[in-house]
Amino acid sequence: MIAWIVFFAVWRGKEVDFQKFFIAALVLVALGFLLTFPTFFLLFEPKG
Repeated sequence: MIAWIVFFAVWRGKEVDFQKFFIAALVLVALGFLLTFPTFFLLFEPKG
């Protein structure tokens, strides 16, 4: 909610290229989904 308020205040009256933000959002959602599987999140487990 706070992010919406901040973005509204920053971008009010400006033309914004939402295609970049849409692609970034899709990449982040895909990455988040991918990292829910043990096969992938165990790759980042500290060894030791």
